[in-house]
Amino acid sequence: MNKKLWTFVSAVSVYAGAFSASSMEDIKVEADKSTETNIIASKLAAKKDYIFGKSVTNETNSLKKIKQSIGEVNEKVLVICDIDKTIVRQTNVSLAYEYDKEWNYIQDRFEKKYPSYEKDYDYYAELAYKTAEELLLDNGWVDFIKYIKEKGEKEKRVKIIAITAIENKKMYNEMLIDMRREKLMKLGIDFSGSFDFPPKWFGKEEQSPYYDRGILTSLPKSKSEALASFLKYAKYVPDKIVCIDDQIINLIDLNEFCLHTGIKFMGYEYTKAKEFPYTFPFSYERAFFQLKYLVKNKRFLTDAEAEEEMNQRNDEIQNDPEEYLRKLSDEENQPPKEDNANTIEDKQDAKTESVNEEKGAE
Repeated sequence: MNKKLWTFVSAVSVYAGAFSASSMEDIKVEADKSTETNIIASKLAAKKDYIFGKSVTNETNSLKKIKQSIGEVNEKVLVICDIDKTIVRQTNVSLAYEYDKEWNYIQDRFEKKYPSYEKDYDYYAELAYKTAEELLLDNGWVDFIKYIKEKGEKEKRVKIIAITAIENKKMYNEMLIDMRREKLMKLGIDFSGSFDFPPKWFGKEEQSPYYDRGILTSLPKSKSEALASFLKYAKYVPDKIVCIDDQIINLIDLNEFCLHTGIKFMGYEYTKAKEFPYTFPFSYERAFFQLKYLVKNKRFLTDAEAEEEMNQRNDEIQNDPEEYLRKLSDEENQPPKEDNANTIEDKQDAKTESVNEEKGAE
């Protein structure tokens, strides 16, 4: 699991863990201890129509199909949505969770060259996540979630939440969920409303799942553990769970949870992300350049923007190589300017500008 902040947000759960009987006492079920063993890789072979008992997982890229299945139910249903590569997609291959190892390598290398980046890591990480581009995989998600929420309000049967994997650090959970909600809201996505209780840690802070206004973190462990804690606290037992996730392993994990708790399950392996491959392959050079640009300009470039900037530099080398290389050498040997809005220089500049503006007004 990536140790870096904004990749925490894009990372998804890849482990199917066990849940204990004690965690489900309030919904009057006992988990079979055999579920404490890890789900073996052979189960991943059943991509389509994974059938285990009375539970089913299907592969689809159609929100319409999922909407129809929910529209037909007459039971108390909880809809669970993954976020990354299910609702939104990261456009930068550098920040894709598939390249966590490569991205960490680049960041470690960057920290050695620019110690200020490591020192003020949280600041840069928050800045990167806020400015990195994310897009809806399907514009239909806005209407889909509104439909589920309206159905819940009218018929009192359907509720909806999102479950996402975030590293188990307090400031990360609380800060990242706030940033995530803000970005989703800008895209028209809002999970709040089904369960209106205050933000809640389900266990020891920094070492347990966390819930706030419709978004539940599962940490890098199984989503079923987070869900068990959530249902226990909410004192809510659905007749059926409908889960939409791009990772089959998460669906299998929740499927087994439902089998051992007597809850019906319908899972959808949502494959829409496969229709939108990254524009550029991963590049160590580009990733390093994006970090340097972030520190200097307070914005994380898209891959396309980074490529354009890098190409312009190459053009400068061709037009005047000696002058360009001299400037580049000077620049490389200077540490990045500290991104502290409260430095004495910044305050003095702001004061000078304010005085000049007042004189101009007179």
